[in-house]
Amino acid sequence: MSAGKWSDAVYDASDFLVERMAERSLPRGVVDDLVEEALGELVRLDQRHGGELVRTLDVWISTGCNATEAAHLLFLERQSLHKRLRRIFQALGGDPRGRGQLAALALAVRLVRGGAQLRDDPRS
Repeated sequence: MSAGKWSDAVYDASDFLVERMAERSLPRGVVDDLVEEALGELVRLDQRHGGELVRTLDVWISTGCNATEAAHLLFLERQSLHKRLRRIFQALGGDPRGRGQLAALALAVRLVRGGAQLRDDPRS
């Protein structure tokens, strides 16, 4: 588990399937390109403002886009979560629901949040 992930939580290895598979199979350049295309502006926004937008998107997607549950897990009031989601959607170019983007976003977020040490050559 990465030190940046929710440090007080307990995880099962299956929680990190995406990260493990990426680490074993994907070259760093492929991951970087995927993350840039799906989340580039959001990641830069988080870096500039030291925010929690990528984590918020991760939790929101992981809860099936359930704002009430996501707010609870993030220890936020629903209105605060909705403010964050508006900023996230602005950075992403709109609400990703119904546009076929959730799967790509979920994968990219897991790769960013997982911090896998990816190989330059997946066959090595």
